[in-house]
Amino acid sequence: MAIIWLSWNSIEILYGNIQFAVAMMVTGNIFLLTVMTRQSGAALFRGQIRQAELIADLKTARDEAESRRVEAEELARTKADFIAVMSHEVRTPLNGVLAMADSLMHSPLTEAQKRQVRTIHNSGSILLNVVRDILDLSRSDAGKMSIRSEPVDLQSLFSPGLDLWWDRAQELGLGFSIKSAPDVPRYIRCDETRLLQILFNLLANALKFTPDGEIRLEVSRTSLPTGDGLLFRICDTGIGIAPKDQNRIFGRFTQVETHAARRHDGTGLGLAITKELVSLLGGEIGVESSIGSGSVFYFTIALEQIGEEPLHLLPVKGSKRPAPPPDRSEPAPEKASPPPEQTADETSYSFLVADDNPTNLRVMEAILACYKGSIHCVENGVQAVEALSKEGHYDLVFMDMRMPVMDGLEAMRRIRATEGGLTIPIIALTANANQSDEAACLKAGADAYLTKPIDTQMLYALVKRLLKPSEKTAIPHQTGA
Repeated sequence: MAIIWLSWNSIEILYGNIQFAVAMMVTGNIFLLTVMTRQSGAALFRGQIRQAELIADLKTARDEAESRRVEAEELARTKADFIAVMSHEVRTPLNGVLAMADSLMHSPLTEAQKRQVRTIHNSGSILLNVVRDILDLSRSDAGKMSIRSEPVDLQSLFSPGLDLWWDRAQELGLGFSIKSAPDVPRYIRCDETRLLQILFNLLANALKFTPDGEIRLEVSRTSLPTGDGLLFRICDTGIGIAPKDQNRIFGRFTQVETHAARRHDGTGLGLAITKELVSLLGGEIGVESSIGSGSVFYFTIALEQIGEEPLHLLPVKGSKRPAPPPDRSEPAPEKASPPPEQTADETSYSFLVADDNPTNLRVMEAILACYKGSIHCVENGVQAVEALSKEGHYDLVFMDMRMPVMDGLEAMRRIRATEGGLTIPIIALTANANQSDEAACLKAGADAYLTKPIDTQMLYALVKRLLKPSEKTAIPHQTGA
């Protein structure tokens, strides 16, 4: 019995110990779970706090980045506006330098004096190109480079539009030709000014680095990811470009570091600006070249065809044999713009010129001196309106855009509001070089628009057209959507 009793007590003790142990384990687990829960809660709380801090930091960084972006854009716009104003101020005296040098080249001079005048004209032209490059660069940085869609006659754009380059090639003893594929349309919708700027930049580049041989412009259709396109190829037989330099020549302020390249002036912006213009027209630009074997610069633009008439190119100017290459020790002189031939009837014309700058007035007097008649100069828009009111009629009015008292835009609007002012031809003149200025002048009533420094050849052509209007080939209207 004693043994049984002891055994039973031992079992009860063991059972109690087991219960105690289980209770302790449960209690420990509860304690551990409580501690772990508290720790997890604390960690979760700390994580939430950290997350909130990160979100706040990200918002702060975003606000700072947005603020810096706005400041950068505002700085770019301010810089662009400043450069535009400086461009205006530089173009005004350049107008006097280039136009007067152009006028002097048609006066009786000794050979030594002609060389001196050509040097003045060439130096002014180089400075004008620098101003244009810097202005285009500032517009690009400020996001102000834009394009407009307008009907373009490629036949007129290539010839006589590119006759200037035939002349320059002839002066340098180079051949120059333009070829087009049979399926290239004559009429397209594009920004004619930007397309000409691209062609001018690439042709000028080809002339600069081609000591002998020829330059050839080829046009054909192509396919782009966005649809149909036109492919332009400017081929030369010049010094060529090494493969390692072909990618970087489209960068800003970049020039190929060769002995030949160092002999030529330039800002190193022309090809960079050209690349941006090509992109605006929906295309791409590239080059194929090797040292000593010439270069082929090619670019594409998006094609929006008008009508079905194909492009039929006439020979550029003529097919004269290139003259022997001239001495390249000095830059070739710029060709002066010849004054217009006087008509057989010696018609007398009356001109009104409105400009607040005395130099510009003297320039216009010199340019228009080849015409028989009178030139009346005034200094602001009020005087221009009064002069028209007193005289009743002028054959042609030249109106500067920016003048004190009354600017040219308001003066043109008032002239057009009068009964006799509706039929008077007006050419707007300005040292501003923005498309928005041209649009503003045309909206105010100008028949044509010229930037300073004045291209005398273009001015004579406008005068001839406005004084004696001739029929122009009409570009067909686009049909469909």
